[in-house]
Amino acid sequence: DKDIRDSDGAFACVLNALKPDVVLIMSRRIWHAMADENGTKVLSDDSMLGDIYEYRYERGSCLVASTYHPSARISDADWQR
Repeated sequence: DKDIRDSDGAFACVLNALKPDVVLIMSRRIWHAMADENGTKVLSDDSMLGDIYEYRYERGSCLVASTYHPSARISDADWQR
């Protein structure tokens, strides 16, 4: 989890380079480790997206939400098949 927490600087660089309007994080575990670092919670949502944050970057901002990675619902036994 330390590596994930330390990745917020790289995340900020990606936001500055791409300047997205919306970002969907495909891993709740990663998102919960870094969501509060530089984002501002703008909506609490109990649906699949969970909490939605606003991240600011040079000359703009974007909304960021997360969902479970599709593989999270597949058991180890299913991967073995």
